[in-house]
Amino acid sequence: MRLDWRGEARIVVPAWRGELHFFRDDTFGVPEAVLRQPLRLAARSGGERIVLRPGGPARALKQACQEAGIPAWRRAWLPLLWSGDTLVLAAGLGMHRRWPDAPAAPRWRVEWHARPPSVAMAPH
Repeated sequence: MRLDWRGEARIVVPAWRGELHFFRDDTFGVPEAVLRQPLRLAARSGGERIVLRPGGPARALKQACQEAGIPAWRRAWLPLLWSGDTLVLAAGLGMHRRWPDAPAAPRWRVEWHARPPSVAMAPH
């Protein structure tokens, strides 16, 4: 699913039953130039890698999910946010933290917030 971020604080994504939230964070955030590229939300396809802490190693997303205690069945329901071929966010884990050659600011923290399913109440 393609998304365009225009600087708004959140993007509601009904197809994934959640929202992307954006907060200014010039210390640890994603470079704005990365977020201004066409974005897409997609399911895991296998083989993805992510850096979850500044200066840390790139790790297999599957391994990171296992270490975080995210069960295999749940991983299929957690979207990945991409900018081109670059993984920006793995819902349930966090943001990618390695941005070489990117300007120091502005940067943005990106978070995924799942929306609880709406339950229709039965008439009395």
